[in-house]
Amino acid sequence: MKKVVVAIVLILLGTVLGPPLAREALDWKQREDARRRVEWMLKAKVAEDEQMAICQWAQGKVVMPMGDIEAALPDWEAFWASSGLGDGRWWKVVDKTIVDGATVDVTLRRDDETVILRVSETDALRRIYRD
Repeated sequence: MKKVVVAIVLILLGTVLGPPLAREALDWKQREDARRRVEWMLKAKVAEDEQMAICQWAQGKVVMPMGDIEAALPDWEAFWASSGLGDGRWWKVVDKTIVDGATVDVTLRRDDETVILRVSETDALRRIYRD
């Protein structure tokens, strides 16, 4: 009888605590994926690997078909020119905030400059703030 009560309590705890813990784990993974995508884009830009930087910016991938890269190039150049990220050096991720289920705002800081990039699983990165 004691084992049955313990099993019932564990099942109830699992149903009550399971979903919030699973949601937190998914949120953590989404924030880390967004951070990694931004950092890889910056590292590629610093290393002058324009192709890798475009792939990370456009789709969060290491490689893309050349036709997709060529199609993304004008938008990439416009993004980078307006981003305020300069040569990409010395930026640090200081915050990652979930906006909705598939979007994370990543805050970058360098000295007294701040840039916030919106990272979506399905779209290219966008700058949403710059001071």
